Amino acid sequence: MASSEHAPLAPDRIPDRASARVIAADRVVGVQPWTIGGFDVVGNTRPVEEKRIRAEHLPTVDEVSAMESAAREEGYRAGLAEAREGTERLATLLNGIGESVARMEREMAGTLVELAVDLARQVVRESIAVRPELLVPLVNDALSGIARTADPGAVHVNPADLPIVVERLGDALAHAGWRPFADEQVERGGCRLEFAGGQVDATVATRWARVMAQLERTDAWLE
Repeated sequence: MASSEHAPLAPDRIPDRASARVIAADRVVGVQPWTIGGFDVVGNTRPVEEKRIRAEHLPTVDEVSAMESAAREEGYRAGLAEAREGTERLATLLNGIGESVARMEREMAGTLVELAVDLARQVVRESIAVRPELLVPLVNDALSGIARTADPGAVHVNPADLPIVVERLGDALAHAGWRPFADEQVERGGCRLEFAGGQVDATVATRWARVMAQLERTDAWLE
C-alpha cells in the first residue's frame, strides 16, 4: 500500500484541473515574456530630490552668525529709533506741561489780583455805606495839606454826606473860613476842595485810580 501511494501517475491519469493550467506556447497571442530585468521603480523620487536641494542650500555657521548679527543690529536700530521718538514725545509733553503751568500761574495771579480788586471795591463801598463818618478824617487830611498854602474855599461833598460834615466839622470849617457844599457830582465817601489857587480831588474814584496805578492796573471804581 505504501509503494502504490508514492508511485508516479501515468500521463493519462493527470487530473483535468492541473492540465487546464498548462497552455501551449503556440496558442498564446499578444503576451510578452517576463524577464527579471523588468522591475519598475516604485514610488516618487521628488521628495528625495527636494531634500537633497534643501540640504545643498542650508546656511553655514558663519552665515547663520551673520544673519543673527544683522537681526540684532536691526533690532537695536529699531529700538533706538523708538526710544528716541519716545524721548522726543516726552520732552514735548513736559514742555507743554511747563508752559501750561506757567500760563496757569499767570492766569491765577491775574485772577487773584482781580478778586482782590473786586473785594477791595466791595469793602470800600460797604464801609462807606455802613460808616459814612469815615469821610470826616478824609476831609481833615485834605484840609491839613493845603491849610497854610491856600486861601479858604469850598468843600464839596455828596448831599447825603453833608449833614455829617456839618455836624462833625461845621465849627472847624467856619473858623478856618471853609464853606461846605452839597455836590451830586461827588460820590459818597469822597470830597473835593476848591480854592483860588486850584483844587484837591479827594473823591473815591480818584483815590481808587491812584491805588490801581500802583498795582499797574486800570480797574475803574465804577463798573
